[in-house]
Amino acid sequence: MEPAFVTRQEDNSDEHFSDNQRYSISPMNLISQYIKVIWNKAYRGNPGASNRSAIGDRFNLPTQIIDYAATANKALIHQLIYSYANNFAKPLVDQWLVFEMEKLTNIGCFQIQVVQQEVRVNYHWYEELGGAPARFGYDKVGKKVNLTEEAFRLPTGLLGKGEYNGRYADERTGEWRYEKLTLNICLTDSLDVALFARGRFAFHYKQLANLW
Repeated sequence: MEPAFVTRQEDNSDEHFSDNQRYSISPMNLISQYIKVIWNKAYRGNPGASNRSAIGDRFNLPTQIIDYAATANKALIHQLIYSYANNFAKPLVDQWLVFEMEKLTNIGCFQIQVVQQEVRVNYHWYEELGGAPARFGYDKVGKKVNLTEEAFRLPTGLLGKGEYNGRYADERTGEWRYEKLTLNICLTDSLDVALFARGRFAFHYKQLANLW
């Protein structure tokens, strides 16, 4: 399984972002919240599906965010993972990660690029991260390739949300598991624990398939 967060040391390819301002950043912080929900076939229908559907798509950020109020050019990621393993009672993972902003390239299947006062987010289907069904597109010469499409371009201070899902075969049993990923993101010079919980989202991208 590929890591959910990819930094520039791990991914040196700029094939999906050709802009020559790739490394240009502003004196701000990139705040994101990465929410993963995992279930199996027993939770596809009720009552299990009701518990799964009750999980929110935005939460308060950890209070540690305030520690970075005087810093700049950081990518701050709040990661939450909910699972059928505990009937979605509480997150199995609730952690706070910090990267240098210019080194972060991916959060799951979302490719991240900060250019001056804007964060650009693309969806790119990686089999390991995106699961089934496969998402394909076509390049300029008509060749079938893994889907890459723009999710949104987000000016400073505005909130963006991206969602995608996928199914994955268990390596031991061959049984399917299902995942939904939500990314909340904002490039900002102010830090607030309720940034996503109470904020209004200017952009909302969805890449949600029928997971039979």
